[in-house]
Amino acid sequence: MRCLSLQFVWALVQDPHFQEMRTPYTDPFLQKFNMGYQNYAQGEWQVARNLLMKTHTMLRDKDGPSEALLRFMEKPHQFK
Repeated sequence: MRCLSLQFVWALVQDPHFQEMRTPYTDPFLQKFNMGYQNYAQGEWQVARNLLMKTHTMLRDKDGPSEALLRFMEKPHQFK
């Protein structure tokens, strides 16, 4: 099963449509988004917010995942 998964990923990465779709996502964008997400996941929301506010506007269009995380962090939460 794992071999099938790796074959699928390899085929996807080689697909020209997939490559074209990924073009706007530069290494600097992905690095900053990943840092923002990691801070979000670790509960460092102020740091995450600062990073995700940058990634939200780094692309030609606003980044949906950045926007969704920013919106989630705006709401008051009472986690137990």
